[in-house]
Amino acid sequence: MLRTFSKTFVRPFVMDKSDKTSSGTPPDAPIACKIPGFYCIRAETKIQDENKKDLATIVGMDDDWDILSRTAGVCDRKKKDDQTCTKLDVSMVYDRKMCNGIITTLWKNGNKEYVFPRS
Repeated sequence: MLRTFSKTFVRPFVMDKSDKTSSGTPPDAPIACKIPGFYCIRAETKIQDENKKDLATIVGMDDDWDILSRTAGVCDRKKKDDQTCTKLDVSMVYDRKMCNGIITTLWKNGNKEYVFPRS
């Protein structure tokens, strides 16, 4: 019974994968991460007016996924009723010195505001 069960699910996935690349030859060296180790989550959103003009950019960086909800929360608190927040742009970066949980708001008029993490 177990043998039939494993053949049913495993075999099609193994059979569908090709052993060749699109060029027909394998790559010279295996593709690997450039810098293994510590990575930081970067979340960015923008405050826009009703004409979709950017008013501020909000960026948060931390090694905890909680930075996503915290960055979105800062945007919701900073925007006015006629303004909107864009969708979060999330990326992984390798930047130890900036990965401190601080959320920075850069307004288009040049002002900067900071939200520090709770300790």
